[in-house]
Amino acid sequence: MVKNVKSGFSLIEVLVVLTIIAIISGIAYGMYSGIYVALSNRSKLTNSIQRVFYIFVSARREAFLKNNILCIKYEDKKFSYFTDNDLDGISDNGNEVVTEIADDVTVLFDNKNINSIKIYTFDGMFLKYSNNSFSFDYSNMEIKFQLNKEYQILKITNSLPEILE
Repeated sequence: MVKNVKSGFSLIEVLVVLTIIAIISGIAYGMYSGIYVALSNRSKLTNSIQRVFYIFVSARREAFLKNNILCIKYEDKKFSYFTDNDLDGISDNGNEVVTEIADDVTVLFDNKNINSIKIYTFDGMFLKYSNNSFSFDYSNMEIKFQLNKEYQILKITNSLPEILE
């Protein structure tokens, strides 16, 4: 006598397993996309703040070593620095180091949204130039880079820049 044995899974069992896999995949994708967005934002902020930190450190160093007045200018989502001994806000020799900030990153100077600013550096100090004189207003300031709810701060204390995490 031959027994008729059926092996395999029923349609209900296969559908239950596929449903469980779909639910787990949906949860994993949601977590992954949230992590991806957070890391992407963090990467943009880190990139921006490190390039601007480089601008401040390089300008300060060059001004000190070459005994020149350098201008660090922020305008139209761009930071730049250049030699500006005549204090007109334009490069004296045409050489300018420029770095751009991503469009979706907001830059705040001491928690104020400013579209344009000039910071002069001479003898290792960050200075404000107005009314034909220098002041130490920019020797202590914060530059905040913000994207959605995340932010990073470039803090200048006694003309020494540092990145706060």
